[in-house]
Amino acid sequence: MSALMRWQIGLQLPKSSISVLLSTTIALTLFCLAVSLYHTVLLKPLPYPDAERLVKVEYQMHDEQGRMNAAAFNYQSLMHLYQQPHDFEEIALVHYAQELLLSHAEAPLLETGYVTPEWFSMLNLRAELGTTFNAPADLDRPVAVLSHQAWQRYFNSDPNVLSQVLQLGKQSFTVIGVAQAGFQNPVLTHTLQQTDVWLAWDFNLNIPEARESWWSRYPRDLMLAKLKPAQNRAQVERDLSQSMNALWQQNIDTQGYFKGWQIKIALQPLRELATGNGLGTLLSGVLLAACALLLMVVINIANLQLAWIASAQRAMAIHSVLGATRKHLLWQQWQPLLQLFLLAAAMAVLFTLLLLKVTKPWLTNLHPALDAVSLNSSGIVVVMGSSLVLSLLLAYVSLRTLRSSDLNQYLQQSGKGAVFVVPVWLRHTMIVSQLTLSSCLVFFMSDVAIQHAQHLRHNLSLPLANKYALELYFSAPVADNSAAMSEVITQLQALPGVTQISQARSPFDENLITWDLQNVVTLERVNPYGKTVDEHYFALMASQLVAGRNFTTEELLAKSNVMIVNETFAKSLGGAEQALGTQLSFNLSAGAEAAGQIVGVVADIPLPHETQTWPKLYNGRKSAKRLLIAVDETHSLSRSLLNQALADLPYGVKVHTFDTLNEQRWQALFATLLTTVMAMGLAAFVVLIAIIGIVGVVSYSQVLQLPSIALKVALGATRGTIWQEYGGQFLILLAVAGGSAALICAVAIDYLTWSWSSMWAKLLCTILVMSLLALVCMVLPLYKRLRQPLFNALHGAE
Repeated sequence: MSALMRWQIGLQLPKSSISVLLSTTIALTLFCLAVSLYHTVLLKPLPYPDAERLVKVEYQMHDEQGRMNAAAFNYQSLMHLYQQPHDFEEIALVHYAQELLLSHAEAPLLETGYVTPEWFSMLNLRAELGTTFNAPADLDRPVAVLSHQAWQRYFNSDPNVLSQVLQLGKQSFTVIGVAQAGFQNPVLTHTLQQTDVWLAWDFNLNIPEARESWWSRYPRDLMLAKLKPAQNRAQVERDLSQSMNALWQQNIDTQGYFKGWQIKIALQPLRELATGNGLGTLLSGVLLAACALLLMVVINIANLQLAWIASAQRAMAIHSVLGATRKHLLWQQWQPLLQLFLLAAAMAVLFTLLLLKVTKPWLTNLHPALDAVSLNSSGIVVVMGSSLVLSLLLAYVSLRTLRSSDLNQYLQQSGKGAVFVVPVWLRHTMIVSQLTLSSCLVFFMSDVAIQHAQHLRHNLSLPLANKYALELYFSAPVADNSAAMSEVITQLQALPGVTQISQARSPFDENLITWDLQNVVTLERVNPYGKTVDEHYFALMASQLVAGRNFTTEELLAKSNVMIVNETFAKSLGGAEQALGTQLSFNLSAGAEAAGQIVGVVADIPLPHETQTWPKLYNGRKSAKRLLIAVDETHSLSRSLLNQALADLPYGVKVHTFDTLNEQRWQALFATLLTTVMAMGLAAFVVLIAIIGIVGVVSYSQVLQLPSIALKVALGATRGTIWQEYGGQFLILLAVAGGSAALICAVAIDYLTWSWSSMWAKLLCTILVMSLLALVCMVLPLYKRLRQPLFNALHGAE
């Protein structure tokens, strides 16, 4: 007998087989996805030689109070450590950037990586064509190695690409190689760097002034190192912190701005970087939730299995009399279960492959480490093995409930009575377990969905329609950047529909660092996030002034040291009115005239990457190459239109990057949106599975109890008494399930260090809602049965 036929017979519902198969497939698909994510990110070895010894070297600057102000190298310290790698076996440097490939007809924007030769050896990055940088001599030669993807996309896999010249910005590079396909970039930043071309390190984009600085910080300059065998990472951190701090102190003014500051070196293993920002905890939670959901489905199938045994006991008794052994009976139980689980598992594997293929770009947007996620043989083995074990376990447990002597006695009684009846305690356990698991899952899923939905709503309140962000590139020398940008803005203002232009960077495309400032009067140190904007920025971003005034054009032309702060920072200064007139200085020794003065307070601007609004200070300065443009509702802009408008200028101006602010916001919010939708969908699915399971157990229980109910009614019991008796029993089960769910959730909340005070009300509401649903699942079938004549049920009473 097939598995699907068995479920039809067991439930006497023609469509039940589809629901069983579908629910099992969905649960196994989610389990397969969770296993794939967990294995790839947390268990699968990184594809680099001696990956366990590879670390990112982080240069941390701590202020006089011990707080980390920034984690970025200055160029002098970076090169000093690279040129004297006595604490490491090997060191590689990389400088990430984006540049226009001007030698290509379409001038595409490429992701570039300026690297030292060690980059290729440490990461086992080999050339499919030509060669890579393999000697220090390559550092000062303008050479390039194309990625395999860039070679295919921009050069049509041309085997004669070697020796071709690439014009990237103002520098020309000669192609010496094409990298092998399938290279996995290491996770060194919060966003995945899909490098299109690797270039010689000495030609990186750090300006000459920056290369001489000991205090400027450049987050795009990164260091990858390989520890020596058996080397203690903590000891290396201490030694390097001491030596690098001493070196830095010798080259800065220790009595000025950096008085009391310290340098610390942190070595972050690549595996930890790949699981940073709570990704490991998140994936563990996803896997645990998938297991709980699969367990709920298994409990539902177990209920159907037990119901089928009760209906098929005559056939089983005949088989037993005819010589069927326990092994034969076990196979009879196992075969349909195995068919069901293997069919569902095969469909789950196919769905998982499809989902991973479709959602790969989205997963990468969630976290760069998820770019490597794939369904490999290990994941397939786990899913298939789990299906095999679960089906066998269900068959074995169901067989253990039967005894051969009972089957023989059943036939001797001419099929009267029942060999098998699901014990009351088992039925109650199924109800409690379903309700407990579903309450826990719905609580966490709904909490995640609510928090992310609120974040979405908060960010979408900012009006960004018909607003654009762009970065310009000047291919010809520019003697006066301010004058050149004025000409650019004049040309762009002449375009139809342009209403506002701000010479500032998009808030969705920035990497702000904190500014260490001191109050000139109170000497208190403050550390807001700093950003430079012009006088048109706040109007374009629809950020209203709360107090004070905006920057003036005259102040920006004179480069006056004026500041505007957001409401969050103003609160730390005593409020909006108190903040106005406050003088803040980078260096008090430079005198009060060098301090900046706060002239205005603006409303907070909601941004996707800020779960809590950051304190911000805006300094009045114009961006050198970045613009924000707003147009009216009847017009739009494009890269080609902008390039056409700028073509007549004498600077060779081109649009380097171009996006709508709305696109940038949605890209930044995608992870939030995906998490919201997935959490809501999973919560709904859990509720559905719980209802199916509870209805199944309750219906079967009521069928078994119907003769007893009929007998009690015949003996004079009222229907009110029946409701009181069975309703009371069910309320006890609800109380046990609710208490169990509360205990499990409390332990989980404590482990996750969440605020219990903000969660208990949500947990109580979840338990009440799930209990009400379960109560409805009990009341409706019993109400229907009590309205029918109970005389026929007396024939089944024992």
